[in-house]
Amino acid sequence: MEYLALLRGINVGRNNRITMADLRAAFTSARFTNVRTYISSGNVMLTSLQPPDVVQERSQAVVREWGLNVPVSTFVARELLKVLASAPAWWTAPAAGSISNAIFVCPPTSPEKVLAAMGAADDEEQSRVDGPVIFVTSKATKFMDTRWSRTPAAISTQITIRNVQTTLKLGELLAERV
Repeated sequence: MEYLALLRGINVGRNNRITMADLRAAFTSARFTNVRTYISSGNVMLTSLQPPDVVQERSQAVVREWGLNVPVSTFVARELLKVLASAPAWWTAPAAGSISNAIFVCPPTSPEKVLAAMGAADDEEQSRVDGPVIFVTSKATKFMDTRWSRTPAAISTQITIRNVQTTLKLGELLAERV
């Protein structure tokens, strides 16, 4: 089965540094196969015969073994591709001057818990939950004023964010694998 593992906070500033070659080697040594990374922000595509809960546990163990204190979200590729296929048009093709992000919720937290902790959206934001993903679009000039630019510490470790371009590219790469 094909999976996507998203590591939060990899290679941001001076923290949690790891090369993608080392990350691929770490996942391969954990007996995942067909391991591929995309850009240096902790996007790992892999194959495993194990069920999703075991892949989640093993993925988290891989990053702990490297001394990285970051959450990992793993997704079954086919399920994630269904979510991405139903993404709203305002997210996949944001209006000029807008920013779109996908907020991936790390287990065991739910999108509903994340949204409750984040408080109400302002008038400049569009959002929609689909499975473990919160699709968000806001005006670029207002993004630093949105709730997502100031995520509370208790929630920031429960989510990982990818921009629309990265998310759609990951979808393309996953589609080639399934």
